[in-house]
Amino acid sequence: MNPLNLTVAQIQSYLASKLPKGWFSQTALGTGLIGALLFGWATALFSVMQVAQFVALQIYIQTTSGGFLDLWAYDFFGDSVLRNVGESDLAFRNRVKAYLLAPTVTREAITTLLTNLGFQAPVVRTAFAPGDTAAFSGGFYFGGGGNARFGSMSYPGQIFVEAGLPTEAAGGTLPSFSEVYFNTDPAWLTKPPSTLLTLPDLYNVVNFIRAIGIKAWIRQL
Repeated sequence: MNPLNLTVAQIQSYLASKLPKGWFSQTALGTGLIGALLFGWATALFSVMQVAQFVALQIYIQTTSGGFLDLWAYDFFGDSVLRNVGESDLAFRNRVKAYLLAPTVTREAITTLLTNLGFQAPVVRTAFAPGDTAAFSGGFYFGGGGNARFGSMSYPGQIFVEAGLPTEAAGGTLPSFSEVYFNTDPAWLTKPPSTLLTLPDLYNVVNFIRAIGIKAWIRQL
């Protein structure tokens, strides 16, 4: 039997079984003074086991919650990935996992992470790549649809990122918990609009992915 799953009554019964045989009657062990003492000790041990169960859940990112999830994120990313005001555990956990598993440095890495976080139609262009620029008076660029962009060889090491802000939180439109992050039984509230990622989050994503020495120009669609 897993000791972390015992009830108060089971703990009390276990403690009673360790007392010398014949010293106390079953009545004394159940409802008498000895029984009351055993119940008090069992209740205290049950509280300790509840804390142990909660702490065990904080070991893994999939089960951690509240302030411990914030510590997880801070341990890996410092101030780069912080919980937004009112952001639920689910939305924040999905965002942290997206950062943890994201490839870096490449253009595809930027668009992939932006897409996974819910940003709309992310596009990365470079002025010196022919596939990202239009033919003269062509009105389109070879890399896909959209407005044409002039090319230039004068801006190496620079990228141009365009993306729309998310219309839904990364974890979906779900309730979020109150500010009492360490409460093991939090009160649930309606998710406010502030949980959606904003323009500073777009800056942080690109800054996190870009290679050192690359300058990024960002435009919100």
